[in-house]
Amino acid sequence: MLGQGWRANATIGRAVRLILTNIGGATPGVFDKSTLGQPAKYTFCIGENEEETPWEPLQVERGLARTADTVSMFGCSGVISAVDMASQTAQGLLKTFTLTMIGGLASGVTTTEVLFVICPEHAAILVGGGFSKTAIRQELFQMARIPYEKISDENLELLSNRRPVWFKAAEREVGAVDRPEDIWIVVAGGAGAKSAYIPGRTGTRLQTVSVAPAELA
Repeated sequence: MLGQGWRANATIGRAVRLILTNIGGATPGVFDKSTLGQPAKYTFCIGENEEETPWEPLQVERGLARTADTVSMFGCSGVISAVDMASQTAQGLLKTFTLTMIGGLASGVTTTEVLFVICPEHAAILVGGGFSKTAIRQELFQMARIPYEKISDENLELLSNRRPVWFKAAEREVGAVDRPEDIWIVVAGGAGAKSAYIPGRTGTRLQTVSVAPAELA
């Protein structure tokens, strides 16, 4: 997952990029004005590990049938590893996930939604601790915050304009997301205690569509 050796990872992601460039006009240096590119803009496609997830899969959360073939897409930044080979409790693991989430806040990240790709081993620990996806979202939303004093004055001004909800309360802190439901969770990958945190880009929202089997051929 997220690596070489699985044809769909590259071919589907590459096909989407060709559509964006040739049909949508996102030509680098013309309408694509990114200072830095990243691999996610070139070949980035993953499959949810539905066989090993203890929760309902993403498409069911999005209101589609479990048997439906679906594709979900959202604009994201780079992948941030959430490696924890020591924690054996849900509470300990969520502390690691929290640290991963708040790492980019001090630089003025204005994320709309985020995605946690949780490996099966971590998912088993979380569900063993009694955590549903809803409970995980709520816990991370409450913990993944950073005090004002940890953020530069200029970035605080930026955040106050783009995420004003955090500047109306008495607590002087900014959260990684504005709402618990802005944290999407999927289980993917193989053996090992390595998950991933993928922040979204400003103004993007996860889109999910049902795809007829013939369209996947």
